[in-house]
Amino acid sequence: MSSEDYGAMTVAELKDALRAKGLPVSGRKAELVERLLAMNSAANSDTTSITPPLSESPAAGAAAPIPTPMGTIEVDCGSCGQRLSLPASHTGRFQCPSCGTEQDMAVASPSKQDPMEALSDQYASARTLAMRLNVAGIAVGVLAILVFMGGLGQLGPDPENCTEIEMDGEMVMSCSGGGFLENPEALNYVGFACCLLVPIAIILPVVAQAVRPPPLVTHQPVHAQHSVAGSTDTEAVVEWDSPLQRLVGVVSLLFGGSLVLATVVLAIGVVVLFVLALMALGSMG
Repeated sequence: MSSEDYGAMTVAELKDALRAKGLPVSGRKAELVERLLAMNSAANSDTTSITPPLSESPAAGAAAPIPTPMGTIEVDCGSCGQRLSLPASHTGRFQCPSCGTEQDMAVASPSKQDPMEALSDQYASARTLAMRLNVAGIAVGVLAILVFMGGLGQLGPDPENCTEIEMDGEMVMSCSGGGFLENPEALNYVGFACCLLVPIAIILPVVAQAVRPPPLVTHQPVHAQHSVAGSTDTEAVVEWDSPLQRLVGVVSLLFGGSLVLATVVLAIGVVVLFVLALMALGSMG
């Protein structure tokens, strides 16, 4: 089509033609027409090759023409992430057909052609998330121990409730109270640590193990010295947790397991004390 044919078309028709060719649709009507004409001339140059006579050579000192990049490139929209195909020669701004956002070529990131590279990035992100969950589990477990010890530290008789009494001819201090009933704040600390912090410290390492990806095995080409012509040697590369990530994971699991064991022992001790108290009350009655 000629420039007159494109000039007779409406802006909407020009944009439809550009979208069909995978070209940007931003700009004025004149820019749209020039873009279509440039695309047609590029297509014609691909199909027709003219070889100049050997006798004709560029004049000495004449500047060589700058080659124009041909083909298309794939970029990701910086707003919605949609993968777009643009001419390799395109510069400046373009409009995403999905979200309608206009952006510069510098804003759009080139899409990754290798799917294994994208998969490797996903595995690395999952391993980082697992490590953060393990670290959070350790931190919550330490906080649970501190809160529990702080609650136990508040137990004991109040000095104001202590009086001196004579026993066997000696003056001794007699104090009343000191249990959880007389110190409800201590009971709150212990309950908060055992019923909330400890379960969280146990759940976080379990979730970390669930999101932790398996080893990723990739095959990379290796240039061997004595390889057969036409054959490609590959080497298996295993991407796995770093030593620090493995150490944090082991510590988190052991720490969470110890909290589970301590909680079970504490619960058994409370039940035993409760049963003994009931038996003592029954014998007194």
